[in-house]
Amino acid sequence: MGNGVMGGFVQDESFSKDAPQRIDDCVLSYVLQLRKDGNFQTKSSSRSEMF
Repeated sequence: MGNGVMGGFVQDESFSKDAPQRIDDCVLSYVLQLRKDGNFQTKSSSRSEMF
């Protein structure tokens, strides 16, 4: 994948982002559940921004 990152998808990649989160000695995890009119909103991103 580049930048020393191994693995990844070979087709149909999609990159998106959420609002920045501050993490201090914690673990941030998302549980994605299908919800009509949910509150998880992402913005478009790119491979270069991700890595």
